[in-house]
Amino acid sequence: MNNKRIDEISASITNNDKITKELIKSIMDNEDAIAKKIAVLDAEIELSGRALEIKLEEIRLNRTLENSEIELMDIYNEKGKTNNKTFDYLLNVYDKEYQPAMSSCFWAVYNAITDWATHAPSSAKNKIALSQRRSDKASEVIDRYLLAA
Repeated sequence: MNNKRIDEISASITNNDKITKELIKSIMDNEDAIAKKIAVLDAEIELSGRALEIKLEEIRLNRTLENSEIELMDIYNEKGKTNNKTFDYLLNVYDKEYQPAMSSCFWAVYNAITDWATHAPSSAKNKIALSQRRSDKASEVIDRYLLAA
C-alpha cells in the first residue's frame, strides 16, 4: 500500500473515532435527559397518586356525611347546655339554609353549628370573648357528637 492510501485510511479512522465519540456523548446526554424526565414523571405520578387518595377520602367522607341522617335536636337537646335563643338560631339556620341544600346529614349540622359560632347575633359587649366562647362550644359539640359518630 502506498503512503497516500495509508494516510487516507488513518484519517478515516480518526474521523470515525471522532464521530463515534460524539455519538457516545450524545447518547449519554440523552440518557441523562431521559433519566431526569423519568424522575420528574415518577414525582408527578406520586403526587397524582396522593391527590387521588385525598380525593377518594374526601368523597368517602362526603358520602358518610351525606348518608348519615341526624336531627339537630339530638345534638342540642341536653338541659342547661344552650339557651333558647341559641337553640332557635340553630334550628332556624339548619331548617332554612343547610338542611334544604344538603339534606339531613352531619355536614348540614356542622354548617349550622359553625354558622352559629361565627354569625349569630348577640348583644355581648366583648365580641372577642363571645367569639372564643362560641368557637369553643362549637368545637366541643363537633368533637363530642359529630366526630364520635
